[in-house]
Amino acid sequence: MSSEVTRYSLAEIDATARKASRGWGFDWGIAEDIGKATRHLSSLGFPAVDMLAQLLQRNETRTYDDFRPHTELTPWQASDGLLCPMMTGIALSDQSFMFANGQNLELGPIAYPALLVYFVVQASKQTLQCLTLQYGENIIYCHGDVIATEQALEFPVQAPSVVISLTEWPTGIAHLNPSPDSQPVANTSWQVLEQYAFNMYAPSTEQSRAGAGSDTSDQIE
Repeated sequence: MSSEVTRYSLAEIDATARKASRGWGFDWGIAEDIGKATRHLSSLGFPAVDMLAQLLQRNETRTYDDFRPHTELTPWQASDGLLCPMMTGIALSDQSFMFANGQNLELGPIAYPALLVYFVVQASKQTLQCLTLQYGENIIYCHGDVIATEQALEFPVQAPSVVISLTEWPTGIAHLNPSPDSQPVANTSWQVLEQYAFNMYAPSTEQSRAGAGSDTSDQIE
C-alpha cells in the first residue's frame, strides 16, 4: 500500500495479534490473551500493534523461559534480559489475589510497560480494587473498566522498574475512553504481525518449539 497508515477494525486487530503471537510460538491460550490486550489497548489509542510487533521481533532469538517472570522473586524478574509485558501481565492476572490481600507488586526491567495496562484492568475487576500502574513519570489509574491518567502517557521501549499499587480513585483527572471504531495502524507494524501469522501455516521451527510450547494443532478455526 502507498499510505503509511491503514485503519483496521478492532476485530481485525484482535485476530491478527492472536495469530501472530501463535505464529511466534506462544500457545493458543496465551495468544488469545495477547489478542484481547492488543485490541483493548488499541481502542484506547495506545500504539499497541506497534509495540506488539516490536516485542515479537525483540524476542525472536529468545525463549519463553528467558523472559517469563520469576514470581517468587521481589521484584519479579526475567531469567535473561527484559521481562515480557504480556507474560508478566498474564501472571499478574493469575495472582491478582495479592492486591485483595493489600500487597503491592514490584517488577524489574521490562519491555513496553504500557502493554501491562490491560492486565492491570483485569486484576482491578477481579479484586474490585483501584490499582495504579507506574513506570517513570507515568501513572495510570484502573478501577474496573475505568482508566484515568494525570498527564499524557509515554510509551517507552523499556522501563527499569514498574510498581502496581492499591490506591484511592482520584478526582478531577482525565478518563481514557475506549473507541469502538477502527484504529490507524502503521503498515510496517501490520506487515510484521502478518509475517508471524504466516508461520502458523509453515512447518514448526526450533524457534516455535522453544516458545511457550503447546501440543495442540495449528489449524485455523
